[in-house]
Amino acid sequence: MHVGFIRDATRWMQRLCVEQLAPPRRMGCADVERILGEPVRCCVPWVANWRNCVYRVDLGCGRVLVAKQACVPPTGSSRTNINSWPRFAG
Repeated sequence: MHVGFIRDATRWMQRLCVEQLAPPRRMGCADVERILGEPVRCCVPWVANWRNCVYRVDLGCGRVLVAKQACVPPTGSSRTNINSWPRFAG
């Protein structure tokens, strides 16, 4: 394994721990209905942390789903990470 890969991955993880990201905006029934295209009876936050929120979703047909909402980093941050992937593969 490349030492550079381990060093870069460690720095990335350390940066994740110190950056102050706002948690994702909570979804409501209307949001989930729009995404799934199905009627939703109830959408209840179950577990949340600084970058994810997991919901229990009761659909109109009676099925129950578990939905995960993940925080997406800013576009510039994502582009920087994506551009570094070929270096990690080498």
